[in-house]
Formats: sequence, C-alpha cells, structure tokens
Amino acid sequence: MAGLRENVVRAFQFVLSPNDAERKTGEQALKELQSMPGYLSVLFELCANEGDFHLRQQAGVQMKNALIDMWAPKRYDRDADKYIAMASKISAEERDVIRSNLVNAMIAAPPRIRLLFGVMMKVIVDADFPEQFPALMPHVVQLLNTQDYNSIYTALYVLHILAKKYEYKEMGKGREPLLAIVAETFPRLIELFNGLVLNDSLESATAMTMICKTFFTVTHLEMPPMLMNQQWLIPWMNNIVRLFTCPIPAGEPADIDERPNWPWWKAKKWSIQVFTRMFANYAQPADEDVPEQVRFSHQFMEMYACKILEAVLAVLSTVSGGNGYLPERVKTLSLQYLSNGIRFSKTYKVMKTHLQDLLRHVIFPILCFNDLDRQLWERDPQEYIRKEYDVVEEYYSSKKTAENLLFDLFKTRSKSNLTPFMQFIVEVLMRYNTLPAESKNYSEKDGALSVIGTLASKLKRDPAFSGDLQNLIVAHVLPDFQSPAPFIRARVCWCFSLFFDLEMAEPVLMQGIQGVVQCLQDGELPVRVAAAIALRFVLENPFAVKALAPSVGHMLDQFFDLMQKVDNDELIGALETVVEKFEDHIPPYAATVCQRLVVAFVRVSDQSDTNETAALVGLECLKAIQTVLVSIRKNSEAFLPVTQVLLPMIVRSLAPQYLEYFEDILKVTTFLTYFCENPPQDLWQLIPIYLHNVETWAQEYLPHMLPSLDNMISKSKDVFLAGPFPEMYYKMAARCFSTKTPESVQLAACELIECVLQNCPGKVDMWVPGFLELMATRLQSPVKSKGLRVLIFDVFANCLYYNPTLFFAITEKHNWTLAIFKGWFDVLPDLNRVYDRKIMVLGLSAIFAVPQNQLPACMQTLLQPLLVVQLKLMHDAQGIRARRAEYERLQEERSKRRAAQRAAGIQVESSDDDEDLDDDTAFKQELLGDSISQMVVQSVRQSDGIDDADGEVVLSDEDIGVDLDQQEYLEMFARQWVDEGDEDLADDDDVTTPVDDVDEILFFCQRLEEFYGAAQLVAGLSPAEQAALHSLGEQAKNQQQNKQ
Repeated sequence: MAGLRENVVRAFQFVLSPNDAERKTGEQALKELQSMPGYLSVLFELCANEGDFHLRQQAGVQMKNALIDMWAPKRYDRDADKYIAMASKISAEERDVIRSNLVNAMIAAPPRIRLLFGVMMKVIVDADFPEQFPALMPHVVQLLNTQDYNSIYTALYVLHILAKKYEYKEMGKGREPLLAIVAETFPRLIELFNGLVLNDSLESATAMTMICKTFFTVTHLEMPPMLMNQQWLIPWMNNIVRLFTCPIPAGEPADIDERPNWPWWKAKKWSIQVFTRMFANYAQPADEDVPEQVRFSHQFMEMYACKILEAVLAVLSTVSGGNGYLPERVKTLSLQYLSNGIRFSKTYKVMKTHLQDLLRHVIFPILCFNDLDRQLWERDPQEYIRKEYDVVEEYYSSKKTAENLLFDLFKTRSKSNLTPFMQFIVEVLMRYNTLPAESKNYSEKDGALSVIGTLASKLKRDPAFSGDLQNLIVAHVLPDFQSPAPFIRARVCWCFSLFFDLEMAEPVLMQGIQGVVQCLQDGELPVRVAAAIALRFVLENPFAVKALAPSVGHMLDQFFDLMQKVDNDELIGALETVVEKFEDHIPPYAATVCQRLVVAFVRVSDQSDTNETAALVGLECLKAIQTVLVSIRKNSEAFLPVTQVLLPMIVRSLAPQYLEYFEDILKVTTFLTYFCENPPQDLWQLIPIYLHNVETWAQEYLPHMLPSLDNMISKSKDVFLAGPFPEMYYKMAARCFSTKTPESVQLAACELIECVLQNCPGKVDMWVPGFLELMATRLQSPVKSKGLRVLIFDVFANCLYYNPTLFFAITEKHNWTLAIFKGWFDVLPDLNRVYDRKIMVLGLSAIFAVPQNQLPACMQTLLQPLLVVQLKLMHDAQGIRARRAEYERLQEERSKRRAAQRAAGIQVESSDDDEDLDDDTAFKQELLGDSISQMVVQSVRQSDGIDDADGEVVLSDEDIGVDLDQQEYLEMFARQWVDEGDEDLADDDDVTTPVDDVDEILFFCQRLEEFYGAAQLVAGLSPAEQAALHSLGEQAKNQQQNKQ
C-alpha cells in the first residue's frame, strides 16, 4: 500500500505541474493506477489527512469522479427501457472503509474539501442507504446531540443528503424512510434552531441555512404527518419568520457582488424559499377528497399565510424608493409570494392596504433601469441581451417577477387599483417630458414604459384607457425612438411592438414602424436586437407588412449581422416571421438565409448540453428553416441550392448526441422532400443513415422518419428501385417488429410497408414474402392497439391488391390463409377510416382475379361472406363521405354567415367563436359518428377447417358511434402519421396515397364481373344485398362513362 501511495502522490505532483508534458504524464499515470487494488483507499487517505491543500483537493476530485463511475454502475437496457445494475469494481473491503470513515472525514475537512466529501456521501447514500449503510443514521443523531459546531454542521449536511434521496418519493412508493428520519431528527433540529436564531455569528447563519434547506426538501412534495401537527409546525414557522425578518448583523461585505453568498443572506434566502414553496403547495389542498390535506390547507391559510405576508412586506419595505439592499433572489422570492397572495381573498386583504405604496415605492423602482443594468450593458452587451430574453430569468429575475406580479394583479384585482397606479405612471411620464434633457430621469422613464408594456393587453381591453392609448403612444413612446439613452430606445421598440394591433392613424403607425427600422441600424447592439425582435410583433399588422415590403433585403442583412453576434431564440423567431410575412420576396435570399441559420444551429447545438438558451436557439433555427422551405415551395429552382446548404447539417445532426433536435431535423427533411418535385440524388444518402439509426437506437423515431421516406419513394420510384433502398425499407420495418418497440412505432412500420407496395406495383415481388411473414408473426403475440390490428390487415389487403396470386402462394405455403381471414373478420368492427375500408375492398376484390385452380380450397366457402363484407365496407365508406361533405357544407355556410355579420358591422365576440369551436366538435361527432354502422361478425363456424355447409356469415346491423376527428397534418404540408398512444386511426384529408385515384366501387365491379363464379355468389345474396350490389353496379357504370 505504501508503494501505491507514493506512486499516486508522484502522479499528482506531475498533474499539478505547470509543464504540459509532465501534466499529461501524471494524468496517464493516474489512469493506469485506477485499476490497482487499494487505489480508492489511498485517495481517501490523501484527501482526509491534513497536508498540502492542492494535493488534498486533487485527490478528492479524483475520488469523487471514481465513486460516481464505479460505486453503483448502471447500464441502460434499451429493449427493457430501464437501467440495469452492474457489478461494482470496488472491493467490499474498500467500500466498508469508506462508509465507516466518511462522516468523520467530513467533520475534520475544510469547507471546500467537505463539499467533495458531500458529493461522495450522496453517491453512497443513493446506492446503499439504509440496507448497506445502517450505521449512518445513529451516527448523525449522535453528532446532532454534541456541542461541537463542526460535528453538528456535518450532521446537518448529511441529514440534508438523506432527505434529498426521498424528496420526490410519494407515500407508498418509497417515501416511508423519510418519515422515520423526520421523526428521529426534527425534534432536535427545532431545539438547535431555537438557539441559533438568537445568535448572530456566521456559523449560526450557515447552520440555519442547512436546517432550512432540509425543511424545504422534506416538505417540498408533501407535508409529513408529523409536521401537520401544529405542536411541531408552529415552532418551525416562528423560527423561520424570525430568521427572515431579523436585522442583518454587522460584517456584511462591502462588495455588492459578494453579498448574496454571505451566510446571513443565504439563510434569509432559504427562509423565504421555504415560505414561497409552502404557499404554492399548501394554500389549497392538492386533493379535496383527502380530509388531512383540506384541514392542513385551512390551518396554513388561517395561521401562517398572512403572518408570512406581513413579514414579506416588512422586508420589502427596506428597499422602498430604490434604497437599501436585498439580494436579487430574496427580492424575487418575496415578489413570488405576493403574486401567490393575490389569488386568495384572505391574503389579498392584507396586501390591499399596502398596495399603492408597494406599487409605487417597491415594484416601480425594481422595474427601472438601474446602475447594475447600466454596468452590464456597457461591459458585456451580449450578456445583457441574454439575461433580458432568457426564459430562466422569469424565475430568477426580480424585474421579470415584478412584471408578472403587475400582470396578475391587474388581471384579477384591477378595480380600484389600476386607475391610481396609472395616474402615478402618467405623472412620471409628464414630469419626464417637462424637464430639460440634462435633467430627465431616464431610469424612471424606462420603468414607466415597462409598466405600460406589461399591462398592454389589459389597457387595450379596458374602456377607461383604450381610447387614450394612441395619444399616450404619440406623446410618450414615439418621441423616444430618438432618445439619447440607448436603453430607452430599446425599451420603446419593445413597448411599441405590444400595441401593433391597436387601431392607430396611419401616420402614427408609420412613424412607429420607421422608428423600429431605424433602430435596426442603431450603434448599440441591445437596441438592434430589441428592434429586430419587435418586428416579430409589428409585422402582424398588415399595414406594416405592406410598408416594409421594399426593405426585405435590408432587414435580412441586419438579421444576418445580429445572428453573428448574438444567439437568441426570439431573434431567430423574428427572422422566421420576416420570412413568413414576405414569402414572395424570399426565394432570392433562401439559400443565404438557410446558410446563416445552419451556421447558428451548428454553433449552438454543440452547447445545448450545458446551455438551455442554446437549445432554444437551435430549435428556433430549425423552425425558421422550415418556414423558409414553405416560402419557396412554389419555386423549384430555389430548392437545389437550399438542399446543398441543408444536407450537411442534416447528416451531421441525425445522431444520438443531437437527440433533442432529432424530431425537428426530421421535419426539415420532410419539408425538403415534400416540396421538392424531384429530390436530388444527394438526399438518398439519408436512407442508410435512417436505417443505421433504426437498427441501433432510434426505432421510436420511425414515425417521424416516415413522411420523408414516403416522399422519397413516391417522387423517385426509379431511383428507389434501382438502388439498395427496397431492402433498407424492409430492414427498417423488420427491426421494429423484432424488438420490443412501442406499438405506435409498429404502426409506422406497417405504413412504411404500405408505401412500398402501393408505390411500386409489380416491382417488389421478392419482398412480399417478408412483409407477409412480419405481419403473420406479429399476430402470434397480443396486439393491444386497435389501430395496429387494423393496419396489420391493411398490409394484408395491400399485398392482395399488389398480387393476389402471389399472396395465396405464400400464405398457403406457410398454412396462414385461414388464420388470416378469420382474424380479418374479427378486426372489421374496429375500422374507423374510409381509407381502411377502401384498401380492404381493393384487396378483397383482387381475390376475384385469382384463377380458379390457384384459389385455395378454404377460400371457396369464404367468398360469399367476403362479398357481403365488401358490400358493407363500401356502404359505410359512402355514408362517411356523404356526412363529411354535409358537415363541410354547413361549416362553409356558417363561415359565410359570420363574414356577412362582420361586414354588416355586427360584432362576433371571440368568446363566442370559442364556444362555436366546442359546438363544432359536438356537431361533427353527431353528424359523422352516430349513424355510421360497424360490422360485427357474430360467427364463422368452422367444421374440419372450413365454414359449415351453408357458408352464411351473419352481419349485425347495429349502429355504433365512431370517433372520426381528424388529426393535425404535419405543419399543414407533410404526411401525418398516428401519434403514440392513439388507440384509433382517423382519416386525414391532407394525406395522399397512390390508391386515392382508384375508384374502389369500379374496381370491385370489374373484378366481380370477371370472376368465374360471380353468378353463383350473387344468387346467394339476400334481396337487400342484391339491391345494394345493383346500385353499386350502376354507380360503377356512371363512373366509367364519366372517365370516357
């Protein structure tokens, strides 16, 4: 062991060397030493013992990483869709040594080393507690009862780690150990809290922080029964309120950047975090049917909510008028508590008496541009932009929280509150206008514009304010496009954009539009970004689109410049709006726009693992690319250069490391293949990539690959058939039936087979046996989804339609024929779509074309019932089509009626439109569903493997309602497939297939007329069935005459 220790120490000395070669030598030596027995014990000894701090720290980092990787290793089993435990490479002896000594090492360690030990403790607790680590809790309890600060703090630290293990566990699902921990330790914690809150030392603040964190963790998901007892909860609440409101002791750092991490401010932050979470969780019971929850929520509101609210108001009053100091997080959480309080009459009554003072002297100063904002703007404008538009700031920025509070307050409590506050805002604006430039308070003007923009939707709806908004914009918004303060110019762009739908005089509107465009060329980067993003809203006004049409090229150049400097999802969204609104002008710029979007996407996609904003930017880039493709859909010449730009990005991104973008990348390929009349040869390189992904990790994404796979084959049949692609398509489908993939994926596999069969008639004979085998084998296992059962038999129908003689040759060879048709009868009641009925009629009709000597004997007795089945299928399909046509006619009439009402000046309220939408759904269900018959085959009695002598199949005439709601078409342009979890299939008018132009009635009549036994079959029909057949025959004649 001594030799190993010396080697490890020597390796660390090399690692800490400033010489690159020595550092690499040390790192390689450590890798080689990792497999040595006792390696972890040596690291633990080096980290735990006093000595060189850098050596201890390096040893701790190495040990932490080793424990994360080796203590409880797991691997992901894709087929089982879960993680499987693997054997640990750490010996039992080493594990025992580490577990036995880790707590004591934490007690003696300095803070930074203790943090490393804390991570190790979490790894061990998550894997071993309580079964392999039973001594931990007794040790923690023992330390809590000592008088040594380091021992107590370590016990609190470990206790928090234990609580974190069960934080999100529910009762009955693993939460029970947490209740035992609470019962054993919380009485002692409240004793400690009682003393600590009276002590103004930094150690007391640090300990109280850990106590509050543990309380937060324990109560985060649900309140433990012990704490629902007021005997225990009252002292907790009193102490946390006392901690939150107590004066800050002397010693606060002078540097404002260091203050949030000062122990006392951290303790106060966690105290208000506890209150904010409790208010959100327990002001209302999660389940009204659980008496304990109802009772506790009532007690919380009666005993604590208002008391805490008063404490929050008192703390916020310390920053009244923009004076004093509160850490950003404390302000944000305090405002979140107030926002929650607006909803409840009890807490709102407490707030109401303080409201105007709170709005004017606390909320308004928070909204104003301040010195910290100015410093960030000047020092790092990119970071200022990131914070200004980062969605995460909604939760961590006091400004964003204050805006949300204003919005919530005046949305529900505007009466008697909005008018006095807006009077105050107008006073601010008037005072600003009357002062000379050198005396203007630009920060206050920014705050006033923030209020106006935040309340824009409310002001536009409120008759008391809506009539004066144009005057307000003319007097207080438009002039400041020329403001000497750049942050005011940025604020004005944002504020004006929120009133794009206000009825304004054209000169006023034009002045605002010109101001935004002018700011696109501003010298300050944040102003240019604000102007670009404002265009996203301004362009929703048709007047703005018309006015800016001549400037499209200039606007795009400005966007291209900004995209090189800033990664911002709203900026990309604004570019998408420009492309959408000016799509007729985009084709000459399409390749350039896509090139810039690709560059931005490639840049941010490699950052998305560590940067949430980058992930949003990446998704917006892909959405914008889709919009570009839509804009050039009628310009075939533009597609080749755009394809050349996009293809390298697509190929790069069809990989597991870009999983979060995978679906959107596949949408891009869908748009590209759908709109392009003749997909370039280069696009076919995607098919082997699809196959590799499906065979290795991406089976569940086959439904998203399917649209582009279908587009490729339907638009380039010759290329498909000339290459290895039929085999690749088959392998993709086969992979989905050979693994435990969801049935929604198997649905897509069935549809992929349909694509091949329908697009390549007579060209893929060699793959039909494989397709049939996949379906027949799948039916040997339970099929849960009705949709999948239907699609399996759709594939059988497609195979029959493709080549009925080949179909029977294969099914007879494997003795599948009778079983397939028995199952076919069983699936008939599950048919919802016209398409299913149509393809089954085409397939079953094809049977009549099989020569008599090649038709299986078992089919002779099934021909009669199959003829009846086809009659019913065609009858129901016609009924659905007729009802759908009637529904669409009535919808069109309704739309015309509404348009006429609007033209006559009769207002059609939006709320009424919403109600009409609900009525439409019910109306559609009534019209399309309630009178569509489904077939139920009562019996197909078997005798010696065939039907009984009379061959009669009994059909039920019972009407059963069918859900025929159509699914959303993929972005209105590409083929849509069944979403995961959908039990039933539904028709989609936007989906096209090669059999759409085939008239199933004409096909049926022609095949039946050519059938050698037609007369005998028709004679066996009932009079009603014969009449139905005659009617179909007349329709077929008419169809044939029309074609001629």
